[in-house]
Amino acid sequence: MKKVYLSGTAIAVILILGAYFYYSKPQPSEITVAPMTDIVATSEEATKAQSVTNDDYEHIVSLAGSRVSVANLDTFKLGQNEISFKLFGLDGHEFGDEDLRTVKDKKMHLLIVREDMQGFAHIHPDYSAGKWHVQTDFTLPGTYNLYLDFDALEEKPTVLRVPLTIGSADYSKQFPEPNSDMKIAVQGYDLTLTVIKPIKTKEATKLSFALSKDGQTLTTIKPYLGTFGHVAAFRQTDVNDYF
Repeated sequence: MKKVYLSGTAIAVILILGAYFYYSKPQPSEITVAPMTDIVATSEEATKAQSVTNDDYEHIVSLAGSRVSVANLDTFKLGQNEISFKLFGLDGHEFGDEDLRTVKDKKMHLLIVREDMQGFAHIHPDYSAGKWHVQTDFTLPGTYNLYLDFDALEEKPTVLRVPLTIGSADYSKQFPEPNSDMKIAVQGYDLTLTVIKPIKTKEATKLSFALSKDGQTLTTIKPYLGTFGHVAAFRQTDVNDYF
């Protein structure tokens, strides 16, 4: 997982390649990436991974309110926790596994982000015994937001936000500084983000990523959850601005 902060904006772009990772602080010594050697995507996999439309990314975040009921929300603590919850449709009936479409190989994607972006997780709840369940590890105290990203059969793709405090909400926030050249180097991997025109609100923008190791461009990346890479972008000043 790699993060690039766009200069001139307060947006963090997180790129996930090949595996799920969780980190507590965005320092090179603590961020791991999957080995990229000897992995090749076939033309069939490439076609499948790239067959998405702009509609797949039209996400509007809403405060979950009564649509998500998290068990023991006020008792979460540092360390390992089980997040168990019920999900409800707009008409109030419960959503189980059969009520959601499979998107990128999963029924639901749950993103957990600390408000200063120093903690991040992308995990996938499973449905059993009438609830959605997933385990996660909180290594830092603070205020987090849980983003439940799903596509119900009877609704448009939806992202619901659940705020959560781990430990004390009074802590030293470490908001990231913009990266002027949109490059990052982590454990021998170099990532460069390129945009063909200035990023503006309410305009489509193509994001291009170049990944290399030891000076050699990597072109044979194995698909993960239906695509070669996953990008999540968050705006520092608005917890409801996410895609």
